[in-house]
Amino acid sequence: MDRQALLNQMAQTLVAAASQGAFGDPIPIPRAETVNGPRAGAVRLFAGWHTGPLLRILAADDCALARQFIPWDFQDAQVYLDGRAVRVEAPWPPELATQAVRLREINRQPRGGGRWTIGIDELGRTVIGALNHATPHWLLAGTTGSGKTTALLGAALQFSRDPQTRLVLIDGKGGAGLYPLRNLPGLVGPIATDLESARNALGWVHRELQRRYEMMASGRAVAFPRLVVVYDEFQEHTSDPLIAELLRRIVLKGRAAQVHCLLATQHPTVRMFGEEGGAVKRNLPGRLALRVLDAKASEVVVGGPVPRADRLTGAGDAYAIATQTVRVQVALVEGEDLDEVERSEPEMDDYPPMGPEDVGQEVEEPRWSYTGEELAVALAAVVRGWGRPRLQAALEQRGLGRPGSVRADRLLRLAREQLEALREEGLEVVALQEEE
Repeated sequence: MDRQALLNQMAQTLVAAASQGAFGDPIPIPRAETVNGPRAGAVRLFAGWHTGPLLRILAADDCALARQFIPWDFQDAQVYLDGRAVRVEAPWPPELATQAVRLREINRQPRGGGRWTIGIDELGRTVIGALNHATPHWLLAGTTGSGKTTALLGAALQFSRDPQTRLVLIDGKGGAGLYPLRNLPGLVGPIATDLESARNALGWVHRELQRRYEMMASGRAVAFPRLVVVYDEFQEHTSDPLIAELLRRIVLKGRAAQVHCLLATQHPTVRMFGEEGGAVKRNLPGRLALRVLDAKASEVVVGGPVPRADRLTGAGDAYAIATQTVRVQVALVEGEDLDEVERSEPEMDDYPPMGPEDVGQEVEEPRWSYTGEELAVALAAVVRGWGRPRLQAALEQRGLGRPGSVRADRLLRLAREQLEALREEGLEVVALQEEE
């Protein structure tokens, strides 16, 4: 099958049916455009004063009528207003779809600080994201298999190539998502992988934000390096009042001080932004909507009922939303892209501690919880006489994430207490020899 031939057939039958009164009163369509995208095909119908009636007819009953005019096998379809046109679109079947667009094959480093290549649009043009006055912060959303992690890796990798950009990485999945970015050039500190280290990382960003505002208030002309917070699965931490408050302050005040956020989540909801979530959500004007699970999640990330991100096909199929909405195939970041990076140690070994009192909050400290496997590793570490660095490395090697220094110290203290309790009961604890 030829994609363009299928699109031409679809456009011709839609125009003929409308003009001949198949939808009721005749609707003249003086112009129709085809959109031969990498993952979906579409027809844009320009009906002038008849646009409203045409949209209502073709969008009714989950696009039941419009689906009859799509001449290829498809999983889902959409009809929505696209500028002045009524757009009828459906994904290509796998044999016709473009499966991947590699980052190294397109514009790998856009000119201008704070810009990164997202992917290509439906016309094959490079789509550039920007951290600027119009889009100081971005929300990325997509379920498992949507390409969200690839999009984050691609953005952070490109930011690391700019010597004027510094990076703070926080991973709500315990390090599983952002681990390939460890020791990127420009990292302020290690990847924060738990609640405590996330607090500390955001606390450092907040202090830096305050410092920059103080310098601006003094009247000194200062060019600040761009500071970018890349936060994967941020909703895992926003139930913590301190993290929610720090995020709110950074997002609301970051624009003027060159402090920016890329916040990513699998399932966007209004609740995940915290009690002051409305203010946070309004200040995330840049959006990258990959495939999500349902219409409600789509509306949160897209900002409206259409287009429907839950009808995207996954694997990098997305809507990039800034000054306009474009369907984009996200550029694929491959192992060789990451392997060629010259790694370097972060500026600091760990972020300084941050507590509610540092932002004037009166909140209870979070209840700490650990898995049985974490406690077992910590107990073995105490028996062997290991310190915090060896424990952190052991947990990371077992796929349990690398905890921050505070969490690791708490684990060691708890393990020592358990070991002492066992010895008081007359039990001897022996750790098996660790393989080198």
